[in-house]
Amino acid sequence: MIVESQYAGLVTVYLDANGTSSRLGEIHFQETHSFVVPWRALGDGGDARLRGEVIGSAERVVTSGLQVRPGSVVRWTLAPRLSMSYYAVY
Repeated sequence: MIVESQYAGLVTVYLDANGTSSRLGEIHFQETHSFVVPWRALGDGGDARLRGEVIGSAERVVTSGLQVRPGSVVRWTLAPRLSMSYYAVY
């Protein structure tokens, strides 16, 4: 997974799958980070959501369900207005 931040703040990125939440890391303004998510973390369905929470704020963003397969790459761009963030699955 690749996360790019255009948001002017520090965001903690989480993976929510199978009723559990895993913290992937933090990303600052104008940074791009890669995170490797083991397939077993997604459970049997491969259905997951990404969540970004702004540190020091109640602001957050959550993707819709991601349908991924082994080897998929997810690119998530955190927009200056988090509600306008977008993603693609390759």
